[in-house]
Amino acid sequence: MRIAIIGGAGNMGSWLVTHFLKKNHTLIVSDPKFEGVQSEEFETTTSNVVAVNNADLVLISVPLIQTSSVIQEVFPHMKENSVLCEISTLKSNVIEVLRNESTNRIRTLCIHPLFGPGASALRKKYALIPIKELEGEMNLAKSLFPDSQFIVVEADEHDRIMALTLSLPYFTNMILGSVLKDENIPLIEQLTGTTFAIQFMLTGSIMSHTSAFHLSLHKENNHSMEILQKLKSGIEEALSLLANDVDEFKRSYNNLKSRLEEHLDLEEKYQEMYRLLEVMEKKKGVELNT
Repeated sequence: MRIAIIGGAGNMGSWLVTHFLKKNHTLIVSDPKFEGVQSEEFETTTSNVVAVNNADLVLISVPLIQTSSVIQEVFPHMKENSVLCEISTLKSNVIEVLRNESTNRIRTLCIHPLFGPGASALRKKYALIPIKELEGEMNLAKSLFPDSQFIVVEADEHDRIMALTLSLPYFTNMILGSVLKDENIPLIEQLTGTTFAIQFMLTGSIMSHTSAFHLSLHKENNHSMEILQKLKSGIEEALSLLANDVDEFKRSYNNLKSRLEEHLDLEEKYQEMYRLLEVMEKKKGVELNT
C-alpha cells in the first residue's frame, strides 16, 4: 500500500512513519521541514498535493489549527477509492469538514490516538469518531492499527473529555511550573517524597511541549474555558475555607472524597502510585549501572 503522511516530521507524524515502515508499506512523507532533505527509507516532499497523488491512504498529522484547511487542500487531489484518515486531538470542527468532504469516491476516518509518540509497544487506545458508517470505519481502523482498542465517541463528547483530561492537567501543571521555577529545584528533587516525584515527572513531561500546542489545547476546544473556570472557582473556594473555616474545609474534603469513591478505588490508586514509582526507581538503577 502506498501511504502519504502529511506532517510526517512532527512527533506523531514520525510515530506514524515508523509504524507503517515496520509493516513494509511504501511511504511518501510531506512536511515543510523536508526542504532539501532526502531519506533512504521513504520519499519526501514539501508539497501536500504531490504527496497524496496516487496514495492509497492519506494520514493527516499536522498542528490542530491547520487540520481542516489541509484536509480541504488535499481532498480534491486524492485518487478514487483511497482513504483519508486524520488524527487530531480535537474533533468538533474537523468532523464537519470530513462529513462535508466525504464521498463515495473517497473514504474518511476520524481517530485520536490516546497516547503520545513516546509510548511503548503496549496495546494502544484510540478514540474513533463516527463520520457516516460506523461499522465500516471501525473495520478500516482495525486494519490500519491492529491489536489496538477503539473507543467510539461522538465529537462533542470527545472534546469535552479532552478538556478534562488534557486542558485541565496541562493548565494545572503549567501553573505548578510557574510556582516552582524560581525555587531550588535540585534540592526539591533530593527532598521530594513519592507523591511529588510522580507529580514532578508529569510536570516536566507536560512542559516539554511547545507553547503553540498548549495554546491550541485550550483555545481550539470549546469546552476548555468552562472547565478551567471550574478549576479557578475550586481553588478560590478551597483557599477561602482554608483561611476562614477549617471545619468546613474538612467537611468539603470528605464530601469530595466520598464522591470520588463512588467511581474510583482510592486505595488501589495509592498502590498504583507506589508500583509506578518502583518501576521508575528500577529504571534509574539500570541506567546508573550501564
